[in-house]
Amino acid sequence: MKRFAIPAFAIFSLSSFAAAMLALYLAFSIGLPRPYWAMGTVYVISQPIVGATRSKAIYRIGGTLLGATAVLALVPNLVNAPVILSVALALWVSACIFISMLDRSPRSYLFLLAGFSAAIMGFPAVNAPDGIWDVVVARCEEIGLGIICATAVHSVVFPRPVSVVIVNRVQAWLESADRWAVDALAGDGDPRMVRERRDVAAAATEVQMLATHLPFDTSRLTEVSGLVAALRERMVLIIPTLSGIADRTVTLKRDPAGLPPRLAGLVADTTAWVRAGADRPSGETLLARLTPLKDLPPQPGWRDLLAASLAARVASYIGHRIEADELMSRLRDPGATAPAVQPASVRPLPIDVRTAAIAGAAAFCSIVLICLFWIETGWTYGAGAAVIVAVFASLFAGQDDVKPASIVLVLFATVTAPLAAFYSFVVLPSISGFPMLTLALAPVLLVFGAILANPQLGTLALSVIMGFNVVLALQPTYQAEFANFANATVAQLLGMASAIGLARWLRAVSVDAAAWRILRLNWRDLAAQALGSARPPQAVVSARLVDRIAALAPKLAAPALPDDLVAIEALRDLRAGLALLAVQDARDTAPPGVARRIDDLVRLVGRYFSGLATAGRSAEPTAPLRVAIDAGLAAWTDGAPDPAQTDGLLGLVALRRNLFPDSPNFQRPPLGDRP
Repeated sequence: MKRFAIPAFAIFSLSSFAAAMLALYLAFSIGLPRPYWAMGTVYVISQPIVGATRSKAIYRIGGTLLGATAVLALVPNLVNAPVILSVALALWVSACIFISMLDRSPRSYLFLLAGFSAAIMGFPAVNAPDGIWDVVVARCEEIGLGIICATAVHSVVFPRPVSVVIVNRVQAWLESADRWAVDALAGDGDPRMVRERRDVAAAATEVQMLATHLPFDTSRLTEVSGLVAALRERMVLIIPTLSGIADRTVTLKRDPAGLPPRLAGLVADTTAWVRAGADRPSGETLLARLTPLKDLPPQPGWRDLLAASLAARVASYIGHRIEADELMSRLRDPGATAPAVQPASVRPLPIDVRTAAIAGAAAFCSIVLICLFWIETGWTYGAGAAVIVAVFASLFAGQDDVKPASIVLVLFATVTAPLAAFYSFVVLPSISGFPMLTLALAPVLLVFGAILANPQLGTLALSVIMGFNVVLALQPTYQAEFANFANATVAQLLGMASAIGLARWLRAVSVDAAAWRILRLNWRDLAAQALGSARPPQAVVSARLVDRIAALAPKLAAPALPDDLVAIEALRDLRAGLALLAVQDARDTAPPGVARRIDDLVRLVGRYFSGLATAGRSAEPTAPLRVAIDAGLAAWTDGAPDPAQTDGLLGLVALRRNLFPDSPNFQRPPLGDRP
């Protein structure tokens, strides 16, 4: 008989609902003034992965205390100046949003919560500063109670460890990479594969984001974190390697002579090895057979160089793939006797200061405008609108497109508000006792709790739950009044509309503009790599560019993009960056004549990428750059190439293929014609 398994999203929704009802019951029993904040907090921090819930719980506590400290510092000192107090609170919220976007780890949640927790506590005190200490203490108690209940329930009821999720995600990634490897070795250049390859790149960043929750999930913190970092390092190196294999295979197969016979046999054997499971012994045998292929003949031709480049990349892929399997074995079983692979240190993800500053500025302007409207009109519920603006601006701060936020506004107007009205004036008056209340709330919270488990829809579901919770404003005794309900609903609608309107005006950009911005950041980094004095490690360059590809992937998948943007092969920039690094690393040991040509070449490459960052794809690679690459290849291969210089020489081959993919094949220029 087949065993029935409860879906993970259903378990998560049931656990979240149980924690929310426990928090609400305890808040009622203790007599907290706003018990619904305890229930809402449960959904704010709940995550399908227990480590993520624990991390959010800890940072939510820290953020709440930090926000409370800010309120206690600002309100008593600015009590007689409501406008200045509102501006000060707006500055605090916007600064917290800015800082949170500069830290792409769980710590960012601390600053995000410090911002809108201060808004929740501070704005209601602008016109009623008396008793601010009691208000702050009550909010901290309500939020703290929700945190404790959520953490306890999710840690006990079918917890999903982060390490298990990471292992499953990496295993799925390796299977996708193996399919890519088979296609690449076959020379499958189908453009339809481009989107899938970008998704493979995006998964590498996803693994690092999941790994940031490991400190809250495992007692083997140091080892597991190092193993996951090493796994991701192999992932980000496999991506450009496979991309390069595909390019070289397609190019060689287009040649009338095709693949060299010996290399063709090894490519076929490597394909069979991948399909058979990529075991270490067979992989090491393949590596031993591939190594001699990197030994080039005197004065090699372009086909020889491409064949050696392909062999080197196949060997690199096999090595990374074997190491990834060893790391996976150790991650699954700490006592595994697999050969040790050196764990890597966890590297921070790149940040975007400009985007963070714009998000903070948009939040500040929208909060100040709604506060001025509230103070000037004397609207009693204006503080609620200011709170909604702060929360809304914080939740959607990291999104280029305001469409998801607009959807929340529509959902609130068409679903949440009518639903809250139905509960307030039809359901709640007809029930008595906490068990009946639990049964009444179950349909709404269980449905949206299940949607909350979906990463793509989680923010929308959370917005609906919180809007429903705040408008309903549950108390131990029924006390709904239509005037209060209407004012609370209008406050939420006005707050959301204000936040969306300012976001559209100040920071919303089109999908193609956001994509071009990411590409320009790549080109700027590559220009700095070429023109700067310091050279970053290969894994750092690859990780940074892969992370940008991950951010670019959903944008390039959008419909109706300009043809020149759709045609961009972002992986080519990644390959070019690593090729440039290989050439730079070989420069110090190159013969003097070659070293001088490398210096000239690297400067031209830097100027090219600098021009791209300024003018976009209209800055095509120049003929002098191609001539310089060909002169460098000729100088490097005039005699028998030094095996110690192979990586640099093949880096130059890769640079030519990536910058001039459609140019005629390299031809050795006569000595007198070389620059």
